[in-house]
Parts: sequence; C-alpha cells; structure tokens
Amino acid sequence: MYSSNHLKRKKEIQMKKFMVTAVVTGLIGGAASAQTNVVSSANIVGYVQTASPASNKLDIVSLVQFSAGSNSVNIQKAIANVSNLHSAAIITNADRLITWNGAVYTTYGLYKNGTNGPFWMVNGSGWTVPALAKPASNSFARGQAAWFQAANGASSTNVIFSGDVFQDQSYSMNLSGTLTLISYPYSADINLKDLVVSNATYASAITNADRIITWNGSVYTTYGFYKSGTNGPFWMVNGSGWTVPALAKPTTNVTVNLSKGFWYQTTNGVKPVGFSQIYQIN
Repeated sequence: MYSSNHLKRKKEIQMKKFMVTAVVTGLIGGAASAQTNVVSSANIVGYVQTASPASNKLDIVSLVQFSAGSNSVNIQKAIANVSNLHSAAIITNADRLITWNGAVYTTYGLYKNGTNGPFWMVNGSGWTVPALAKPASNSFARGQAAWFQAANGASSTNVIFSGDVFQDQSYSMNLSGTLTLISYPYSADINLKDLVVSNATYASAITNADRIITWNGSVYTTYGFYKSGTNGPFWMVNGSGWTVPALAKPTTNVTVNLSKGFWYQTTNGVKPVGFSQIYQIN
C-alpha cells in the first residue's frame, strides 16, 4: 500500500488536486493513495519501493520509471539499492534481470565474489571464470520492462527505483516485435481506462487487435483494444464481450502500478506507439 509522498524540490511544490503517484512509496500491486496533487517544480525527484518476488519467482518490472537526465538508464543504475539485493558468484543464487529484444532473452545476474561486486553481469563466462567477471555496460530505454527473478532460496526484499519525474506531455517508443515487454513510460500508475496508445490497432476480434497482457505472479490476463461500430475504442478483458457485442464494455478497475511492466502484443509486428502523460505538472 502507498504510505507517503517523497518529494525533494528545487522550487516550490504546490499540492492541489491531481495525483502524481510517481513520488509515493508502495508495494507492487498496492492501492493508490486517495490524496490528489498538482506539482509545481523545475525538478521533481522521487522513488518507488516495491517488494521482490519470492525465491526463484518472477515479476515484470519497469526499468525506467524516472529520468536520470535522459530517456535511458545504464543497467548498473536502473535499481537504486543493489547493495540490498541478493548477489552471488553463482547466477542461480543471485537476483536476475531478464530482458527480451523481440526474439531472444538475455539474463543478467547480480554478481559478487569477495570484493568484486556487486554489479549486474550478463550470463556467460564471467560466472565460471572469476578473472572474466565484469559489469554489463548496456542501457535500458524508457518504457522498457524486464523480468525480475529472485535468487534461489532468497527471501523477498525491497527494490527501489528513483530519479526525476518525467514531465513531457507525450512520449513515443518502438515495439520490438509482435511481443514486447514494456511499461507505461511515465512516473505514475495507469488505469487501463485512462491508457491512450497512439497508433494502436483496434478491432472487434481480439486476435486482430493490439493486446496488453499482465502478470500477477502466477497468471496472465489479456486485454484487447476493442472497437465495433461506434462502440469503442477501449481496452477490454478477453471474455464474453468479444463474442457478444451487447456485453462489450471498457475495463475500468485494472491499474498497472508504477514499477510494473506488461507484455504488449500486436498483429502488426514492429511499429511505433505513443503515450500521454496523465498527471498535471505546473
């Protein structure tokens, strides 16, 4: 559950009546605070704290919820508190980030062997030959998500993401293929009823529409971008509405929380899509 706001300011921060959920602390899947805010500042920084999965379990996490001065972040800086995560000299005993480029997965483990580490290192020779162990140098793009897999035998711990709140009005990204691991590219929770995706494909048959596929730790749920005649477009859960037009209605109670990612599936393959900011910054 969200517990408090964490704002640092260079100029006045004015609290009024719209919510910036980016700068509150909470667990993945927690309920949004009832407080509403408008924020005025040249630079708003904050963080979100989330619980990692249980031993060997998986969650989809957003990697760039905040800005580090650009629309990308180096893998070594993606998570603010790596020293509190599970590091090891054996990859299965370490926390892992698993990325998907549209064709293949790449696994990075949190390596530490004696005084060497902790740092994220790609699965490979460094894990078997200590002299070859070295930090990965790649960066994650804004809107990119990945699997977070907890270390074997590890208990759940806190994972912290931090940086500047994104303040631009719109942002576009390229889907890497038919299935892409992404996140809402802003520093906020997003309810599917409010999620506007430009260049999205809608249809009255779910197999012909763009889809969002969420993961709750054990089960996938699919939402398609529905439109039939004058009804729509809106995101609708896979089910009876797709076969009985009279039952078609928007999904209104599903929120993708800050620091949470999801699969985006399209029949069009690689294409650009755009997103809009839902919070108000003066």
